Amino acid sequence: MASQEEVEVLYRNFHGRSIKVTMCDTDPEFTSKVARIQDEIIARTESQVTSRQNSEVILQVPEIGDSSENVSADVSSGLNIDISDNEDQGTRNDDAMKPEEFEPLSPVDSVPGELPSIPSVAQARNDGVNGIDFDQNIPTPNTTANDINVPVLLEPRTDAIFQPDAVTESDTLDSQAEFPIDVGNAPVNEPLDHGTGLSVFNRVDLEQYAEYEWKGTTPTAALMRRGYQQMIDVTSLSSMRKIRGDNYCGLRASCFQILSQNLNCLKTWADNFDDIPDIPQSLLQNHNCTWLTQWSFAGRLKVTPKKRLDTLKNCLQRFCEEIEISRNMDSDQERIDHVLDYFNSSKPDEVLLFEAMKVLMLHSAVTLYERMAKEEDVPVFAWLLFARDTSENPEQLMLNHLNAAGDTGGLEQVEMFLLGYALNITIRVLRPSQLGEDDFVTHFPDDHLNDWDSCDLIAEDDRHYNVIVP
Repeated sequence: MASQEEVEVLYRNFHGRSIKVTMCDTDPEFTSKVARIQDEIIARTESQVTSRQNSEVILQVPEIGDSSENVSADVSSGLNIDISDNEDQGTRNDDAMKPEEFEPLSPVDSVPGELPSIPSVAQARNDGVNGIDFDQNIPTPNTTANDINVPVLLEPRTDAIFQPDAVTESDTLDSQAEFPIDVGNAPVNEPLDHGTGLSVFNRVDLEQYAEYEWKGTTPTAALMRRGYQQMIDVTSLSSMRKIRGDNYCGLRASCFQILSQNLNCLKTWADNFDDIPDIPQSLLQNHNCTWLTQWSFAGRLKVTPKKRLDTLKNCLQRFCEEIEISRNMDSDQERIDHVLDYFNSSKPDEVLLFEAMKVLMLHSAVTLYERMAKEEDVPVFAWLLFARDTSENPEQLMLNHLNAAGDTGGLEQVEMFLLGYALNITIRVLRPSQLGEDDFVTHFPDDHLNDWDSCDLIAEDDRHYNVIVP
């Protein structure tokens, strides 16, 4: 019987052609694994299922190669894959995604009495902001980490795709570390990520990136190239950096922009900035958040329940220290070099920053929830945040969503609003695929455009973010 790993290799080898999969009906477990892989391929490559029967699945996968050969392969006992070429579809020249099993989050029931209930929260359940589906949450592969400079132990991860390497990044546009600028000499299927394990990649030209990443003459490829060109017009910036695509992606992209650009974040804490590390204790003592000891650190840190509050304090302390370091840098280049060294070091200290950002999100959520209980005015996204079955109160938000961020899933769209609100910055997300649509540019949140600093992210699929940089 073929293993799941063998099936994944076949999908990566034959990515970009028509794939006909015949599965063994006598092995339900194997059939289920192949079906999950097939669903992942469909979700990530915009494939179209042309036929699906009890024992046969035919996938139409857009071609990204120029090869004209026909290939077929048999995998032991029950899997036959027949591959033939299609006409050029001009699709994204990206890494073949490695399918991975994820267990869906199960709602955690809250015990009443810790925080007051909110009247009429259900009325906002079907509302939206900027036309966004707030229930969308597609998990992406997790990353791993090896060491950390705080008194906690890192829990080993066996499902990691990315392995951090000690690589020194050169901050130049003409570097070969990410992709060849002379794309005419590059292999057709050359991936942009060569497995360096970097969290933040080299600065590259936006137009060259779009030309390399979106080849062909199809409407989709042409739309994406025009979308990237429009980003330059909107932002007056012409460079970008790829961000490591694990489940910390949205947090990593936002954090990099804040620190590298010295954004004036956390303005509401300006008068008591030194109190930020005490947030966990405040949540416990002043807001009755006894469930805070169930913080999971996204499965990246092994911390006993008695040490979790202290570790959260350490995370917040490190985040505040990095903000202060960024503010005290003498030049922009010095600041950028420091942040790159921090994010791309072989020691994944960046995890501390992302967990600190999640604590700030929780603190804001608790504050908003209590204001809603008092029928005070709150941003619209707050009603949507607590209108979900899996986050009807801050405890459920933490257990079902914040704990998962960085582990089994990324931030959902409504949580991007909460992130911007908690950090007091406007996260401007540009979607090249939505050129000409209302959500080509989305602000998280959208009610402080004139009084908060902003940073720019690129989202091609709302699962992965890159950053636009000067």
